[in-house]
Amino acid sequence: MGKRHRRKRWMHQGWQKGKGVLAVILVLLLLFPATAGFAGSEDRVVTLGADLDPGQRMEMLDFFGAEESDVVVLEVTNEEEYLYLQGVAGRDVIGTRAISSVFLEVLPPGEGINVQTHNITWVTRDMYAAALVTAGVNDVRITAAAPFPVSGTAALTGVVKAFEEATGEKLEEDNKKVAHEELLILRDLAEEFNESELSTELIQRAKEEILENRPLDYEEIKDLLRRLSQEQDIDLTEEQISQLARFLEQFNHLEIDVEQVREQITKILEDPAARSLLARILEVITGLLQQVVELLRR
Repeated sequence: MGKRHRRKRWMHQGWQKGKGVLAVILVLLLLFPATAGFAGSEDRVVTLGADLDPGQRMEMLDFFGAEESDVVVLEVTNEEEYLYLQGVAGRDVIGTRAISSVFLEVLPPGEGINVQTHNITWVTRDMYAAALVTAGVNDVRITAAAPFPVSGTAALTGVVKAFEEATGEKLEEDNKKVAHEELLILRDLAEEFNESELSTELIQRAKEEILENRPLDYEEIKDLLRRLSQEQDIDLTEEQISQLARFLEQFNHLEIDVEQVREQITKILEDPAARSLLARILEVITGLLQQVVELLRR
């Protein structure tokens, strides 16, 4: 058998294998909408910013892969957001419109909090997750998104509202209020140090120690913050320490369990078990495509 004939036969075999891999990819793509879609499930809720126009509402629903007739769709207003931050921040900070929207899916116990964002400018995924644990939200997958770049503050209100709707569980009002305040504090720290992860970790470690050793008084919390900021090489001013201590003092009275805080935060984002279904499917598809490329190269 000549070289040319053997090469043609080998290429034919490679193509046959490639076709098999491509068939698997097509099956995955066909199955994905049925797997990741809403199908009217009660543990999946969409909240839309009340100030979206009709076209933007449809854009958000399409982005989430949801049909309005098949899912629970709630609205979040700027007034609802302002209610939680009254006395903490004014309209100049909060804004006057509710744009950011949310898809929330309740996960099995122990899965933790998984956050993704789209067009959210200053609230990071870690910030959302840390504030959500404070609010009492746990074991959820959320996507906070907007049709154009926005700050993302309304999304926290949306997640809380969606979680209560999906679970039928009413969260403590104090927890929700403190969670919204925490989001603003994390934003301010991130802007000050240009490092959102460090500021989020600082607050999270402080919360854990407070919850483990509560009640701590104001001066004890200030000492705690001095120690933690020194350990993380964050140069806090005395004014910042005092501001954070006043905020963290509230954790002495919140109904929240330190083990829940630990369990939820340790599973955020980096934990493979908490990845979204889409990410896992895309990983499989990417691997299969690489196989096809290798086969066709030979």
